[in-house]
Amino acid sequence: MAESKKVFEEFVAPIYRYVNETPNRVPLADIYFAHTGRRRANQARSVVGGFFMKLLADQLARARAEASGRRPQAPPSA
Repeated sequence: MAESKKVFEEFVAPIYRYVNETPNRVPLADIYFAHTGRRRANQARSVVGGFFMKLLADQLARARAEASGRRPQAPPSA
């Protein structure tokens, strides 16, 4: 979902930081104040499921490779 592992990690880094440093201890919010990291309104909504899309895409690729008898390919590296 990114052209390389490096690009993916650059995209995910701010999300990772938000999840680990937000002062709110609630499930992921999809609306938050960028300057404080505090959630604004919603939490635990289905829209945050997109954060996990890469995991699902990799799992699907492995399952398809195994079903076809091929070895799963490693994701592109930086």
